[in-house]
Amino acid sequence: FFFKQKTAYEIPKRDWSSDVCSSDLPARRLRVKYQGSGLRVFATPETRKRREEGWLLLDPETVAWLDAYVQPTDVFYDIGAGIGDYSLVAATHRNALAVAIEPGFASYKRLCENMLLNDCRQSIIPLPVALGDRNGLLELQYTREAGEEQHRLKPKVWRRRPYDAESNYVQPVCADRLDDVIQRYGLPRPAHVRIHARGADAIARGAVETLRHAGVKSVLVVAPRREIREALEEALAASGLAPVPGPPRKERQQRLLFTRQPVRSVRL
Repeated sequence: FFFKQKTAYEIPKRDWSSDVCSSDLPARRLRVKYQGSGLRVFATPETRKRREEGWLLLDPETVAWLDAYVQPTDVFYDIGAGIGDYSLVAATHRNALAVAIEPGFASYKRLCENMLLNDCRQSIIPLPVALGDRNGLLELQYTREAGEEQHRLKPKVWRRRPYDAESNYVQPVCADRLDDVIQRYGLPRPAHVRIHARGADAIARGAVETLRHAGVKSVLVVAPRREIREALEEALAASGLAPVPGPPRKERQQRLLFTRQPVRSVRL
């Protein structure tokens, strides 16, 4: 699915990183490994496991999906965007408008820095929103470093607890259903959605009206295998989206592709 496409967004020679207001801005940059790409991102803790000789490696199956489905002027929702690498690809190489949603405070900062570095300020909408199936002040629990992209929105209301220096940070966040976020803020409706988050089933339940819209053509879910449950498939099937059969997998991270009929052929 790799091919070069002329883009309407041309990156000027000016170093846009000067617009990033950060006293600890990482100096090292990685090239994004996408054919014909000039994209770069800052080398941060989130990129550590995906670096290779100055490159940031991308998931080939996600790239294949982007190339096969996302068309110029489409709206692409990147839920669990992390540092924004797939939003950058969608915005610059697929000519899409990317809505990049990342609640982790450190990863969201780096997402914005990478957006400015590549001058995607008019083609990426960054949002620090925690999505689930209910609204309220809930708990965002980090599995590793506080603020980074490895997190899970817990379904319980945040409450103050006795101080414990040994426990992982649990961040109080204003959680929302995607249906409500789109309605409240007048966001453009998506044509394609990538969900890369723990609790993907709760995100889908909170996006029933959004996913039911005829304009949604495909949804790619990347989540831990133990969280890929029938409830997730049922939530997406109720929106009129059909799963695209794929080979059985043993990896910890599973990928499920759903499309609105007719199904297009794509190798995953």
